[in-house]
Amino acid sequence: MKPRLGMKYSTTAELKYSLSCYAVANGYDTWYEKNDNTRLLVRFCKGKNLICPFRLYASWMKKEHTFQIKSLITEHKCSRAFKLGSIVTYKWIEKQFVNDVLESPKLSLRKMKALVSKRYNINVSVGQCRNAKKLALSEVEGSLKEHYAKLWDYATEIRRANPGSHVEVFLVPQPDNTMVFDRFYVSFKGVVDGWLDGCRKGLFEVVKERLPDVEHRLCARHILVNFHKKFKGEQYFKPFWRAVNATTVPKFEATMNEIKSLENRAYNYLTERYPRCWSKAFFREGMDCDAVENGVSESFNYVVLDARRKPLITMLEDIRCWAMQRLWM
Repeated sequence: MKPRLGMKYSTTAELKYSLSCYAVANGYDTWYEKNDNTRLLVRFCKGKNLICPFRLYASWMKKEHTFQIKSLITEHKCSRAFKLGSIVTYKWIEKQFVNDVLESPKLSLRKMKALVSKRYNINVSVGQCRNAKKLALSEVEGSLKEHYAKLWDYATEIRRANPGSHVEVFLVPQPDNTMVFDRFYVSFKGVVDGWLDGCRKGLFEVVKERLPDVEHRLCARHILVNFHKKFKGEQYFKPFWRAVNATTVPKFEATMNEIKSLENRAYNYLTERYPRCWSKAFFREGMDCDAVENGVSESFNYVVLDARRKPLITMLEDIRCWAMQRLWM
């Protein structure tokens, strides 16, 4: 954000961070002529033959605990800098990339360095990226631990605010006698009541009668997406869908042999994914549905894609709010 006269900040660090982002965005080499607990005097392009007229002075206000920009000259005469020295510290890089690290913990240092250069048009070292990633991982880990620790309080609050709702936190015991989070289940009473009230009694009885005999299936499109991560090429797509939609075992085997002729490892990968659960050739007779794609779940996964990148409780709250809006509409 471009600094403006009279802007207020809660701390000097907040103003410094804002100035660092502004300097990086425009390529201004910042230096602090005065920098202490009571005041901040900032200029650009120290040591250049042509001194940039930019000047910012800020200090604490007298009647409130607020750090304010008191005087400001925004004119610039300096050329863009690509090495910004002490401005772009590993702590600054960490603030910009903490979400990237959260989404991709295995992000390589060289790729991170390239991303910094691409996004901000500046050069940083691999060492800076290493320290930034280490700091980001430690903060993310600390944040995640806090969220998991609060999970039981979150479950209790759901039960309090939604009497009759069912909430379960499942754990998995480890060999070292520790417990690891497995999954979180919640069934809001209002949703259950709405579903029961919306179903006619006869239909509900048929669901209860048939549910124990439901055939387990896998989403063919989901299998294909994972398959394509290992085996690239359009040549696999049509044979795969022919195998999915084959109505007899001989037709299925003939198509699978076609895939085997392209790549034996691709054939083995698919046969290890339980074809009985995703090819029509093996679906039991008498079933009322021949769907090979789980559109409902895939649509839901797409909706919560951004939420899934967030810490646990934040993710659950985003999903809860989306579900409430969806049901209300």
